[in-house]
Amino acid sequence: MMDDKTRGDPDRLDLTPLDPRADAASFERLVREVRRAATPELVRRQAGLSLWGQIARWRRPILAASGLMALASVIVLVVAHPPTTKQTTLAEAIGVPNQVARWVQAPDKPTPGDLLGLERSEQ
Repeated sequence: MMDDKTRGDPDRLDLTPLDPRADAASFERLVREVRRAATPELVRRQAGLSLWGQIARWRRPILAASGLMALASVIVLVVAHPPTTKQTTLAEAIGVPNQVARWVQAPDKPTPGDLLGLERSEQ
């Protein structure tokens, strides 16, 4: 629809033929057809599912995704920390030198010379 201000502008496009309301009967027919086609979907959406209904609907994809994530986690753990066959003692795990651990378990105590020798070997 062109008004008096835009009629004088030669660069302005006339979009009046594209106006859907130009033919009122045709426009109303189009609106009725769209509403008729959309009714089943609108009824379905209006019924809606509860939270648990939505989760039940998505259970297979959720289980598949969680299974893949678990598998990927196991692969990462095996690659990052491969299982070791060497048995480590508690003393080794907390960083106590092997010689000190043996002295603690032995019935006789270390001499001062042994202690000095251990200190020199660590340097």
